[in-house]
Amino acid sequence: MSAFNRVQAWVFGLVNRNPASNALVLELARLRPGDVVLDIGCGTGAALERAAAVVGADRVRGLDPTPAFVASSRRRVPGADVRQGSADALPWEDASMTVVWTVSALHHWSPRDAGLKEALRVLRPGGRLIVLERLLRRPGHGITREQAEQVTAVLRDAGAAEVVTSEHRVRRSTYLALTARV
Repeated sequence: MSAFNRVQAWVFGLVNRNPASNALVLELARLRPGDVVLDIGCGTGAALERAAAVVGADRVRGLDPTPAFVASSRRRVPGADVRQGSADALPWEDASMTVVWTVSALHHWSPRDAGLKEALRVLRPGGRLIVLERLLRRPGHGITREQAEQVTAVLRDAGAAEVVTSEHRVRRSTYLALTARV
């Protein structure tokens, strides 16, 4: 997972304060009181804030490689457990989450497979993983259909019981959601 420098983080936060993709991931997650949520690549904390409104800040976790984003998320959602780190080495115990998601961050992960396996590792039995990325025709700041098929294969090989792919229009973009259950 690559980190933004301080200026890039500030610009990103300014432009992406509360994107519609965060509303979509919450809709797909169907959070319930009692869920424990992890947002991998939480950025400025917009989705964390929405999740905390449903499950409580003490049941929300966030991870981002950028110190400025971690600080922003902590300010935005006091009481949330927000840490600096990368997807391939999640600092939480096995089976400690009921919902894990990543919104427009998977394309930054390196190695991608390790991050996906880590996401499944921290999920409780019956938990759900949501990968939400902008659909692209060629590799870039999002995911192609071919890359989505590779992600699906990794998730299945790593033990996901079910992986469902769906398309969603968000403003002027199409997003691909991969939802996995363990």
